[in-house]
Amino acid sequence: MTHSNHVLIEQVRDCALCTQHLPLGAKPVIQVHPKARILITGQALGRKVYETGIPY
Repeated sequence: MTHSNHVLIEQVRDCALCTQHLPLGAKPVIQVHPKARILITGQALGRKVYETGIPY
């Protein structure tokens, strides 16, 4: 993974745009494979995902 990919991932993880609208605050959940050509990011969908950072 390139340096710019690492920077992008950190920026997504640090995003807090929707914090005021969520009861637990914002916690973007990301899974990345070094060879992936796309990045899909979502908000933690429940307390378990919010606490573990592991989607589904």
